[in-house]
Amino acid sequence: MPPESTDVTSRTDEAGGRPPGPVSVLDVRPALARGEEPFRLIMDAVESLPDGTALELRSPFEPVPLHSVLAKKGFAHSVAEVAPDDWTTWYWRQ
Repeated sequence: MPPESTDVTSRTDEAGGRPPGPVSVLDVRPALARGEEPFRLIMDAVESLPDGTALELRSPFEPVPLHSVLAKKGFAHSVAEVAPDDWTTWYWRQ
């Protein structure tokens, strides 16, 4: 698991960044670099999250369409741009 103190240089939404509690990390950057579609990986990770655990998704862009997909499943999110091609998005059950 990456260190909890990541140097976040851009924005977080109104939720205020990383949620408290345990986090399960999924980095889809390697899959995307291989030309693979990571949607199923993400949904499998979301569906297997233990209660009280957030998903920390690492990607090369903000996954805007995913926000509404997961909101319909009861998830809130927070986003941080670490670098222009390095984004961290946290999803957790509301």
